[in-house]
Amino acid sequence: MKKILALVAVALVAIGSSFAAGAQIEGTWLDPNWNANWTLGADTDGNFAVTLSNAKTGKTIYKFTKNNIDEDDFVWNAGVDGITLTFSCKKTLRIYKFTKGLSFNTDLTLDIDPQWKQADYQVVMKMVGNNADVSVPEVKVEVPEVEATTPTITVDSNGVNVSGFAQ
Repeated sequence: MKKILALVAVALVAIGSSFAAGAQIEGTWLDPNWNANWTLGADTDGNFAVTLSNAKTGKTIYKFTKNNIDEDDFVWNAGVDGITLTFSCKKTLRIYKFTKGLSFNTDLTLDIDPQWKQADYQVVMKMVGNNADVSVPEVKVEVPEVEATTPTITVDSNGVNVSGFAQ
C-alpha cells in the first residue's frame, strides 16, 4: 500500500511539473457582469494576446499584448490553484489574473486589482463556444507490477497480528 501511495505521489509531482513546463489557456470566456468577452490566445500576427471585447457587438474594447503590458511578457504559473496568467497594464492601472482551476470544467476565474482603490473585482466566467484548449504536455508514468496478497489477521492472547502484506 505504501508503494502505491508513493507512486501516486510521484505521478502527481510529474503532472504538476508538466503544467509548469508548458501549460497554456486558450479560448473565450464571458464576464456576465459587464457583458464582455475575454479571449486568450494567438492574435492575427501569431503572438499571444488577451482581448477584451463587447459580447453583443464583438467590438474590441482593449487588446493586451506584450507591447502594451508592464512586463516584457505575460507571466504563466502552475500551482495548487491551477494554471494562472498574470500581467499588469499602466494604461488601465490594473493588475489582471486569470486562473483555470485543476478541474474538468471550462470555467475561468478573473481577478482584477485596480491600483487606485482597495476593492478588487473577481468573477467566474463561463466559456463561450467550444474553442477552449488547455494544453498540457503528455506525461507517462510507469507503475511496476505489484503482487497482490491477502493479509492474515489473527487474534490471540498477545493481541491482534496482521501479516501477509508485500514488503
